[in-house]
Amino acid sequence: KDCVYHIRSKDENKNVSILVEKVNIYPTYGLFCYAGNRLEVKFESDKTKSGAFVCSQTGETFESEDNYAIIYYKSMGDANYANIYYRFK
Repeated sequence: KDCVYHIRSKDENKNVSILVEKVNIYPTYGLFCYAGNRLEVKFESDKTKSGAFVCSQTGETFESEDNYAIIYYKSMGDANYANIYYRFK
């Protein structure tokens, strides 16, 4: 799986709030993700920078600096998954 989600509020004054409720991505190396298995959340206004990598943490919330966020999900394992919710604030 190689997925990219672009989340943008039509209202430029509203930010994107992303909750990564649960993630199950293996293999991981402690808090570090394997390059082929990761969830990346780009929430800073400069989308050319690397985002936050989430491998096994749960309950992480990210607030975008503007009205736009990007989520990359890359997985080589069938058992890997991520439960993600978003809303505009």
